[in-house]
Amino acid sequence: MLSTSEAVANSIEHAETPAQQTVEVEASLRAPDVVVVVQDFGTWREPPRTTDRGRGLVLIRALMDSVEIEPAPRGTRVTMHRRLTGAPEPSRTLSEG
Repeated sequence: MLSTSEAVANSIEHAETPAQQTVEVEASLRAPDVVVVVQDFGTWREPPRTTDRGRGLVLIRALMDSVEIEPAPRGTRVTMHRRLTGAPEPSRTLSEG
């Protein structure tokens, strides 16, 4: 939840002149991982240079197992993966062994 909140806050703060003023969040369980995708529709704007900011991505990367950031002319997509510890393995049929 915290990583998703940070990614959404970054989308709102850093997306400049969004063609579509929305942020999309998609979460799914791909056992044993949770995958969250945050997508904005603006162009990238560099954050202001200040020492009391800029910890969102550090926090996201520390909390998630993998983070992919894909900037594009029509928006930025952040894909985050987190393995669930203790999650049951996907069920298999007897024919799968």
